[in-house]
Amino acid sequence: MLPVVHGNQTTSKYIFISTIILIPYSASLYFFGMGILYTTVALIAGSLMAIYHYKLMKNPTPQMAWKAYKVTAPYLVIIFISIALDALFYTRL
Repeated sequence: MLPVVHGNQTTSKYIFISTIILIPYSASLYFFGMGILYTTVALIAGSLMAIYHYKLMKNPTPQMAWKAYKVTAPYLVIIFISIALDALFYTRL
């Protein structure tokens, strides 16, 4: 809905900003008991997502939006799997 109301450029900026905000929040779960496995996966997956969303912000075309979505869609699954594996192989630094 947002691209229809505000356009592709503004929407891609919002997507990039929300991704940048997401990375420290997901990594901060380390301080609430999550282990190093989850933290590492969250930082890598979040950084990969941020790279694609930065590319989307610089080139807000439907083709680039589809590429960015392909990275975003599995993010949640990867995070949930890393939470389960972190509980199984719990380690803290």
